[in-house]
Amino acid sequence: MVATQAEWNERLVILKILSRAKKNEQEQAGQIAINAAKDIVLRNVPRISVIMPMWNRQNIVIEAIQSVLDQSFRPYELIISDDGSVDDSVKTVENSFPQEINSGLIKIIKNSENKGAAHARNLAQQIATGDLIAYLDTDNKWRKNYLLMMAGLFAQEPELNCAYAALFVTNKDENKQYVLAQTYDRARLLSGNFIDMNVFIHRRKLIDKLGGFNVDIERIEDWEMILRYTQEQIPPLLPMIGTDYLIDTKNLGNMSTTRNYTENFRKVYNIHHQEMEQYGVKAR
Repeated sequence: MVATQAEWNERLVILKILSRAKKNEQEQAGQIAINAAKDIVLRNVPRISVIMPMWNRQNIVIEAIQSVLDQSFRPYELIISDDGSVDDSVKTVENSFPQEINSGLIKIIKNSENKGAAHARNLAQQIATGDLIAYLDTDNKWRKNYLLMMAGLFAQEPELNCAYAALFVTNKDENKQYVLAQTYDRARLLSGNFIDMNVFIHRRKLIDKLGGFNVDIERIEDWEMILRYTQEQIPPLLPMIGTDYLIDTKNLGNMSTTRNYTENFRKVYNIHHQEMEQYGVKAR
């Protein structure tokens, strides 16, 4: 099976187009790749289930949902798993998208208790019916062609287990912006995560084979699952920005900044310590 990004670039049409483009040809190559993706998914249409955990996000959730509905390749379903919100998050969604809810495009799971994002996502995984599973948090937004381009990769290659795209980060805490687009490196991934859940898509079968999110981990639970899902096969990086990611602890209380990292790293280490030790990663 494919072992490197370079091999994926040769094997997958979309990646071949993008990887061979020179700097001054990138915009044109992007459009050619989009057209190629459209042709591919017409021949083999994948069903994508989108999972969105929600907790007290009445003021921002609409934009995230709208970015899903505005995709040039619409998902089969959007499953919103409310994690015991005490504000009007659920009511806001119901009032804003009655048609999509009635048609079954949007499904809402209502949890009475706040048990964390891992638990909320796991509940959504259990009822997801798509061939592919994608994730979007309520404080982020997808770019228009994200699902189309990712669907094109999976539609062409039935053996592809998972893939990820680039991420555009706006960090208001540190007043900076940057693009996260690191090609896969197992040793580096074992040291710390560089694949964000909001640009990661995998086949449904991986849930049945490897399980869902570890509910004992309150932060970086996405990293732990990605470590499991990418152990047997290197995932390709789609070198296009898929998501606009916002860090704003003051206004959003991002879980990635409000939960204790060291404590949760130890939990991940306890699970993957044998492989981590092989690569020289030490407990913290």
